[in-house]
Amino acid sequence: MAVADDENTPQLAASEVENERLQINHHVTKLAMGGSILLAPFDVTRPNLKILDSGTSDGYWLTEFRKTLTRPETCTMIGFDIADERFPDPPPEGIELRVQDVLGPFPDSWRGTFDVVHQRFVLAATATKGREAVLGLCNLVKPGGWIQLVEMQSTVGEDDGPAVHQFVELINELHIKIGAPRNLADVAVLEGHIMAAGFQRVGTMQAPGTLGAKVPDPNIRATAIKSTLDSAASLLGANIGLPGGLQSMSDEEASSFLERLEIELTEYGGSWPISVVWGQRPVK
Repeated sequence: MAVADDENTPQLAASEVENERLQINHHVTKLAMGGSILLAPFDVTRPNLKILDSGTSDGYWLTEFRKTLTRPETCTMIGFDIADERFPDPPPEGIELRVQDVLGPFPDSWRGTFDVVHQRFVLAATATKGREAVLGLCNLVKPGGWIQLVEMQSTVGEDDGPAVHQFVELINELHIKIGAPRNLADVAVLEGHIMAAGFQRVGTMQAPGTLGAKVPDPNIRATAIKSTLDSAASLLGANIGLPGGLQSMSDEEASSFLERLEIELTEYGGSWPISVVWGQRPVK
């Protein structure tokens, strides 16, 4: 879908721009996770699997995961998000997209029926209800099924530049303003959520996420830089607009922030650890 400006020049709709940004994040995260998008030891050769993706946006994770299945035509793939503004029409092949709040209530027909429940980069939106959200997702997993959570930590590398550090502080500032805990993405916190649901075979990984010049694949570095800059611009605007205004940098620093960040990302890049946690619901 495209929209036109006053000069009738086609421009990508905001939803498409956001989906493209999230797709780049998908590939950067996949690289950090060693080329996989599901680290749980799950048997993808079985037919009639039922897969759920929370915070699905345009269903891109489901589209990519479907390619790994041996019998995808027999499987049910469902993605949900809080609104349908980024849902493609028609939806991707073999995928159903639903409007659904991660805090529920979920359809009764979903309870205890999914072989895999996946969620990535969503918990900040739940503010103080992160555990409640995860426990709700765990209730959707069938006995013997798996859940996987993926979240970016609120730190960067010690040797990263000042603008990269300010980028992450913008995220932390926004989290504080919306009531989300600063440590919501820590491996131990995510692990605790899953274990509180009684899940077993819990595994964790601190994946080496990267920014800009440090992205291992040179073919996506330029678009990865643009993705980070788009995120930074949105974060800057959000923090300025919320009560209390911008607090993590001065007005003078803010005026040159995006320019300084682009230089650092292009010349040096940055490091951004990603927490990955998975677990299995016990077989009754």
